[in-house]
Amino acid sequence: MTGRTDGLDLRELRLELARTADIPDPTEQMLEIAGVVDAALAPIGIRPIVVGGLAVAYWTTGLYLTADIDVVMPHAVEIEERLAALGFEREGRFWTLPGREPVFEAPGSTLEFNPEGFTDVQLASSRIIRVQDVEEVLLLRLDEFVATGNADVFQQCLWLLGASALDLQRLQHRADEQSLAPALGALNGIARKIGQEPTTLEIWEITDLAKSLRAPAPTGGAKGES
Repeated sequence: MTGRTDGLDLRELRLELARTADIPDPTEQMLEIAGVVDAALAPIGIRPIVVGGLAVAYWTTGLYLTADIDVVMPHAVEIEERLAALGFEREGRFWTLPGREPVFEAPGSTLEFNPEGFTDVQLASSRIIRVQDVEEVLLLRLDEFVATGNADVFQQCLWLLGASALDLQRLQHRADEQSLAPALGALNGIARKIGQEPTTLEIWEITDLAKSLRAPAPTGGAKGES
């Protein structure tokens, strides 16, 4: 390992990483941390993709907050060496920065649903990072909601549905491909209702909605029909 990264060695990147602690906005700070990690790993051909809660936070522009930096990328010894050189410490499946809150984790090596479903995003530092497409993030959260009925996840779905970057035609196409069209239709209906008359859904209403979306669709006519 040479330690050179496009003219910046890992020691200089470590200093840049430390300076991200001065960024007051927590989402921007974590995205910039991901940007420094990306710069450190790019010379070995690794480009992490931001997923999970941080992707939700990015696309909803501050409506959602997280302390986790989840990315997908391969697992390799050289990756661990470079993260350690940046100052990260391994704690089980997580990487932490001593004295700081953000937790870095790579829960998988491939994007769920669509392996190519990511967007290049330019940060305030001018670094370019990869973030999972907003449509994919929304559908993953919607799939989780249908499976669990979690009210917080449902709220994230509503926020993501209002994201300015959302391509509604693409979203519908991907929902059809992932068999999530009925769930997306229900989400759209509730979003329209809230838009017309602001209201708060009760927890039991959200739970019942998820249960109804899990119920098998009717497969035929009544017994005895020909």
